[in-house]
Amino acid sequence: MNDLQDIRSEIDEIDRHILELLAKRFACSEKIAAQKIKQGLPVYDGAREEMLFENIKNSAKSKGIPTNIAESIFQEIVHQSRRLQESKLREK
Repeated sequence: MNDLQDIRSEIDEIDRHILELLAKRFACSEKIAAQKIKQGLPVYDGAREEMLFENIKNSAKSKGIPTNIAESIFQEIVHQSRRLQESKLREK
């Protein structure tokens, strides 16, 4: 294989890992939804999200990732997690 193919193969493997981690994260979101249902809590927790994004920005910065890029990616992940929790709450 040439260098380009090797690098693309590496990216493909990384993408598979990202998807595995997203599946785990969404499974945790479903567990959180179940706990929120039991406790009568709303889906949105502003304090938690503020802390989450602060941690994401700090971690991204320490890894040399532009914080605006990391924040943008995680905004979508959090949005989809919240949608998943809302659908679980509607089911109950």
